[in-house]
Amino acid sequence: MRARARVALAAAVPALLGMSGLGAAATATAASAARVACAARPTAAGYVRAENRRPGSTGWRYTARADTGLAAYADTTSARCGRTVRLMVSTRAPKATVTAWRMGYYGGAGARAVYTSRPFRTRSQPAAVIAPATRTPRARWSATTSIAIDGRFVPGSYLLKITDSRGGQAYVPLTVTDPASRSPLVLMSEPLTWTAYNLWGGISAYRSATRADVRAVVASLDRPYQSNHGMATYLTDEYPLVRLAEKRGLDVAYVTDLDVDASPQLLLRHRGVLLGAHAEYWTTRMRDGFDAARDAGVNIALFGANTAYWNVRMVPATTGSKRAFAIYREARRDPMTAVNPAASSIRFRDLPRARPEGKLFGQQYMGCPGGNADLVLTAPGWPLPAGTRAGTVLPMGVRREFDRVNADALPESAAVQILAGAAVRGCPRNAGRTFYANVAYYTARSGAGVFAAGSLGWVCHLYGTTCAYGGATAVRTRAVFTAATINLLSAMAVGPLGATHPSRATATAIPPRALTDGTSIISGDADDDGTESRPDGEGPAASWLPPADLTADVWSGIVQ
Repeated sequence: MRARARVALAAAVPALLGMSGLGAAATATAASAARVACAARPTAAGYVRAENRRPGSTGWRYTARADTGLAAYADTTSARCGRTVRLMVSTRAPKATVTAWRMGYYGGAGARAVYTSRPFRTRSQPAAVIAPATRTPRARWSATTSIAIDGRFVPGSYLLKITDSRGGQAYVPLTVTDPASRSPLVLMSEPLTWTAYNLWGGISAYRSATRADVRAVVASLDRPYQSNHGMATYLTDEYPLVRLAEKRGLDVAYVTDLDVDASPQLLLRHRGVLLGAHAEYWTTRMRDGFDAARDAGVNIALFGANTAYWNVRMVPATTGSKRAFAIYREARRDPMTAVNPAASSIRFRDLPRARPEGKLFGQQYMGCPGGNADLVLTAPGWPLPAGTRAGTVLPMGVRREFDRVNADALPESAAVQILAGAAVRGCPRNAGRTFYANVAYYTARSGAGVFAAGSLGWVCHLYGTTCAYGGATAVRTRAVFTAATINLLSAMAVGPLGATHPSRATATAIPPRALTDGTSIISGDADDDGTESRPDGEGPAASWLPPADLTADVWSGIVQ
């Protein structure tokens, strides 16, 4: 997408997540405890199930009621056991502590504290330094403290929660990796996309804080994420998927997009790759790695939209080779175009050798950021719940950004199966036009299965009563999305989906007639009691989530 900014959450929010937790850090491993040796096989079979049997706590949630100017970032987005992570912290408070929370299910608590530091001295660090040529903000801060990643840090998805001595709280996302992991599934986090949208320092890759026509053409990771107290969109775009997979006890390895850029071949170590809601910014090496993985039989599940859209190029930075990237968006503005047009930081579909994302995912972004719509199951099949009827309406199943099947950008020799669709009207910049969204699935010649959810709303509908991209989550929408996600993850972990769930080409026009024949699918006319009858006599569709999960509202107070 060309112009959309994430709105930063106001610094003083009364109980973002409605839970107390300052005292919960005391249950974490003490900083003074002896270091724990790195395990030989930290992601051995069954590690997720064993880890989630440990007691968790809700202390990871945001509870601050003081604005101390607290912000922080790390010198890396991921680390493996044996490495040290440096934290740069700025606050008006004199001291702070940091607790490392491994995110998962943990009996519904959502995370486990694995480490808490001793109090360390803090100070207010300098304002952003902006490179005039590229309009790149950076936080040239000195290191405040460091964390040695040892055997206590079970590989996974982490939030480092910093709490200062005056009650301020901020977060730094971190992925702890196991480079030797052979877990059936691997989930890729998306710090490149978080960084592109990051307005800290007054300028993002989309706009400045004061002018929509001024933006950075090089984005730096050397700064805090401004939105959601440093969490960016982790809670919206990734955490519900992490929580679901870990509740099911599925062995998942965790990496970031920068890890895939550094070692694209790591995808070949797994049977399935999971993508969250919004991984818009990729490098060419990432795209090469995903294409190669699919062609080698590795399954891919994209639980989002507007993915692999911009081709970014990593550029040198004083703090490391993976700490900044170019995103000029227009070939004529990128100095690399004259030297190597294939490395130009433009849309993948506009490169000299066009690589539209539909060739990988079966569908692709078609515009209209900000649109929401009900989703209609036009030709339901696996992985949707067995017995789901065509015509079933999932209220507000499409959120904010969405993809559709494009007949001009389909995977070669693949039968693309369109499972669902939506007609989206009322887009902010195209009020008089109708756009279409799809949920699609295909199996490649290699046997790999590729699923594309087609909307940013899929992940945030998996947990909680509201979706942070706007509005309540309907019981039926959550139940169907959850069941389909479980079906996908469970089958992907076994092997190539083509052997067990081959796709069938949809024998309808694009978009399906059901979305163009005048049927009202946007008005929310379907009942929302989750009791839709099914022709096989199995009764109402049910969610496996317990009542506590159905009513918990993890999104309270979060603004995108």
